[in-house]
Amino acid sequence: MDIRALITLLSITGVGPLRARNLIGRFGSPEAVLDASRSELLKVDSIGETTADSILQADKSAADKQLEKAEKIGASIITLWDKNYPPQLKEIYDPPIALFIKGDILEDDQQSVAIVGTRRPSNYGRVACRKIAGGLAARGITVVSGMARGIDSIAHRAALEAGGRTIAVLGSGLDVVYPPENDKLMAKIISQGAVISEFLFGTKPDPQNFPTRNRIISGMTLGTLVVDAAEKSGALITAAYAIDQNREAFAVPGNIDNPSSGGVNKLIKSGHAALITSEEDIINILKHKLKLKDVDHAEPEPELTGELLELYRLISHEPLYIDEIAKKMNRNMPETLTLLLQLEMSNYIRQIPGKKFVRY
Repeated sequence: MDIRALITLLSITGVGPLRARNLIGRFGSPEAVLDASRSELLKVDSIGETTADSILQADKSAADKQLEKAEKIGASIITLWDKNYPPQLKEIYDPPIALFIKGDILEDDQQSVAIVGTRRPSNYGRVACRKIAGGLAARGITVVSGMARGIDSIAHRAALEAGGRTIAVLGSGLDVVYPPENDKLMAKIISQGAVISEFLFGTKPDPQNFPTRNRIISGMTLGTLVVDAAEKSGALITAAYAIDQNREAFAVPGNIDNPSSGGVNKLIKSGHAALITSEEDIINILKHKLKLKDVDHAEPEPELTGELLELYRLISHEPLYIDEIAKKMNRNMPETLTLLLQLEMSNYIRQIPGKKFVRY
């Protein structure tokens, strides 16, 4: 497969993965598509005059810029026809024709579960996500998500803290970090997994990209877990893809009075998703497809020392008032606030309304 010709084809306006695959199937290769006449192109289903003309006028130098960018940032490109293309992803209706990758996708990553949810999770959702994602990763199951704010980022961080693998699927080019504050998280994900995208370098995180990328999140995994999602949440699109792709769908039940739980509760009530309260529930459903690691169920501690470690151990997933913290630490309020700020800036704890603190 000529990667330069393939990227040229993908760079053409109006040619998505499905059309590109149809064109290659008809002509035999990307090079043959680019060399085809207008009349030959118009014989292909879904190829109209505008798209045919765009193919004939394709800027072949665009591919060179993409390949140069890949080399510059240390990214690799795999195609649908390569042996190392994720086999589960290849099974879906419209698999990406090419994937841009930073990091490594391993054979063991076929043993994976997607975790998605709201960008504004409740504290309950944060705790549940962290517990389940960390538990899965510790057992050797790769956690896949979209690196968005909220549940996605929590799932990735929990997998990393558990010493497991995690994969992020972007709705932008690999060179566009979104959200921008996740640049350090992205680097950690690359070191313990991979960041992937089907979008060309330079692609901005436009809203229409995210439903498209969601089919990859569900498509490369054995099942999708939804945590904290309202009835119109984008996370439900990922769950719908999982169901359409004949994969498992899971959901953590939420507070019936919280609008952010409406989507997950509806998924469970409809029978489309299994009710999940721990990673063991997921493991039991997927056990015939998994090869698990033995695990110490003790929650891993971050690499902290001295007062910061003492403070971290003091704060749990149950909210604690700042005056209680100061009293238990035997510190005055300014000293306690300084230590709390350090943990908060490192994403170990977070402040919630009422001057209360909880772990992430």
